Amino acid sequence: MTPYRFIDHTADLGIRIEAPSLSALFEDAAGALAELLLAPHRVRPLRDLPLEASGETWDDLLINWLRTLLFQFQVEARALVTFKIVSLAPFQLHAVASGEALDPARHGLKTEIKGVTYHGLWVRQYGARWCAQVIFDI
Repeated sequence: MTPYRFIDHTADLGIRIEAPSLSALFEDAAGALAELLLAPHRVRPLRDLPLEASGETWDDLLINWLRTLLFQFQVEARALVTFKIVSLAPFQLHAVASGEALDPARHGLKTEIKGVTYHGLWVRQYGARWCAQVIFDI
């Protein structure tokens, strides 16, 4: 069972993530974004890329993390498929993502995502579990 599920949203696309830790939540959100963009099983994790994101709240950090990854895909033409949060402190993260140069023919491009939105966004802790919802503009 995947730690995230896709949700229907008018003219947009959303995900809900549930994870045992905040780090896992951010890693799983990245994995869900990768699955929306391309066929992850076709991407070889050949190169590691250190990444950082920061925000003013956990919600803001999640948005900025996903926007960082979307930038890598859209502007830097990188197909990233494995994600490891190296350090996570209040509203700042350092991570390593692995992948390779984007090859649209081989990587099976799926959904064109225009942006990550604040609409419907939330990050919450329920006991020992962390949950989040993110809506993407498509």
